[in-house]
Amino acid sequence: GVDVDKIIKLVLLDELSEWNRRSDKESLNAANTQRTILQWMVKYYVYLIKRISPNGDMPLGFVYVKARKSFASIPNGPKMAIQIESYISKCELVAFCSMLGGGGVRALNQELLALVAGRIKEVHQMLIHLTPSLIRFRDSKDSKDESNWHDALRSLYSLDKMFEHITAIGILVTVRSLLREALCSVSAKTMPGLHSTTQAACSMLNSALQNFGDNESVQISPEADLSSFESYAADLGLQISTDEDVGLLNAVHGLKLNPGP
Repeated sequence: GVDVDKIIKLVLLDELSEWNRRSDKESLNAANTQRTILQWMVKYYVYLIKRISPNGDMPLGFVYVKARKSFASIPNGPKMAIQIESYISKCELVAFCSMLGGGGVRALNQELLALVAGRIKEVHQMLIHLTPSLIRFRDSKDSKDESNWHDALRSLYSLDKMFEHITAIGILVTVRSLLREALCSVSAKTMPGLHSTTQAACSMLNSALQNFGDNESVQISPEADLSSFESYAADLGLQISTDEDVGLLNAVHGLKLNPGP
């Protein structure tokens, strides 16, 4: 019989090898360049996430269940809502990571972070625009004239749009977290030795950074450049500190935000 699994792996290996020979910028921007399987899958997930975001063309018919660490469709939700479990579930993300590995997750993460950065920029601009209205609303609380309070409240009509952006950011960040967990579980099974060694190194570095200056056996300054190791660990679904998302922090710090008036 035909070994479909072997054929798919050989094709993906060829496609990924071609993608890895190019830089991210070249592969995404080069004219007349045929997209690889990895790029098509990343493009599809980004397209899907945009559609299920608050201002997308698919209604929000799902919630995030913290106990299950997954999204779940709402019973009797909107008719046009998709069954989120069929697209962004633990099983689906594990399959994505199994096929495309750390390179696929890295590519998808870059796209998700770009979307998060864009949303944050929009929220920032809206807050600048709303600052006078927010000040007016705050001051109207002390006014005896109720019409002033109602007028100030009506001037905040665009808050709904801002909350849509915040909800979209929450969806994007949650998908990134689920994707990292899926990659971590895949690498732990396929590369147990490398995964456990890297995990131990992450724990050691985290401890050294937290206890810097306490005469620990390992001394690492918080200003030390660990970006290369962080990228390597991220390709295994690991991170030095479980309390902060380095990729997200770097994306936010890279934004050039106008401080406003």
